[in-house]
Amino acid sequence: MTQKYSAPQEMKLKVLFIAGDLTYFTRDLFQELRRQGIKTNFFTLKKPFTFSNKLKSGIGLVRKARRADVIFVDYLSGLAYYSSRFKRLFRRPIFVRCHRTELYDRLAEGDTSKKLSMLRFTVKKVDKILCVSRAIKNRLVSLCPEAEKKSVVVYNGVDVKKYQPISHKTKDPLQIGSLGFLIPRKGFEGLIQAASELIDEGYKLELHIGGKGELKDKLEEKIKNLGKHDHIFLDGFIPEDEICKWYALKDMYIQNSSSEGHCVSILQAMSCGLPVFSTDVGGASETLPQDWVYSVDDPLGLKHKLRWFFELSLKERSRIGKKNREKIEKDFNLTKQTQKIIELFRTPLA
Repeated sequence: MTQKYSAPQEMKLKVLFIAGDLTYFTRDLFQELRRQGIKTNFFTLKKPFTFSNKLKSGIGLVRKARRADVIFVDYLSGLAYYSSRFKRLFRRPIFVRCHRTELYDRLAEGDTSKKLSMLRFTVKKVDKILCVSRAIKNRLVSLCPEAEKKSVVVYNGVDVKKYQPISHKTKDPLQIGSLGFLIPRKGFEGLIQAASELIDEGYKLELHIGGKGELKDKLEEKIKNLGKHDHIFLDGFIPEDEICKWYALKDMYIQNSSSEGHCVSILQAMSCGLPVFSTDVGGASETLPQDWVYSVDDPLGLKHKLRWFFELSLKERSRIGKKNREKIEKDFNLTKQTQKIIELFRTPLA
């Protein structure tokens, strides 16, 4: 661990931001750091990952790191491991943000023992790990007990100016939205099944699923077999500049995942003023009131929640949406979450 490190308090803090790319909320954090006066430069490995490019990238990393005060790596995976290998050369503290993928999907790929060994090496070398939820911190510590003393929870945040409520007239049928890659862990098959059964019970609803992925054909076939093509829709990929409008046309949002870190789609929907239901995974219980969370192991849980929601008055639904918006502004605002990260950068390390 870096000894007695303290970032400059008077001078402008210089951060080297390392990530695979600058898209989605990774870019939002990068831009927010700059908006808050942090001199932030971006670095990633040169592709393709040949020996020559890795060597050139390593030289470039050391040079850029020495001109920075802090190294920040988004994702506790390959780039964090790569940066850790060079730490003795640039002698700068390394802060890493830990999500879900590094602790689940990545460890399940290829040689699990080798991946776990790399993870533990990285945890040993870095100075501070910013976990996106308590659930993720607990998972990390279970894999790497040494992470306990250097891990802190800093939740994901969303741009509350970008994701704002847009008023629309609520009418039958109830408009339900769900967003994400069309992959098994997002739980879209179960969501479609639950929606179909409620429709058969006489509930008036439409389910709109936004996203692209490997399950597209399978989900389309399921909708066809259920005879619900007039009630359940795959909206396809929703461009970033249209997401807010997509949320605005919904009366509520559902996240039916079997695994999450701290789901940004939940935060976006809440920021847009929507009531939100979610499975009890990742940081969902740390974000939503208990009444709005159901067990991932309970296939009837979602239907019970939806039946209850149908009984709520429009006034009560609106009140819940407003409370969700207030919750985001208070606890999951990108500006405030970034300020917490900056405070960690400036806090002396023992």
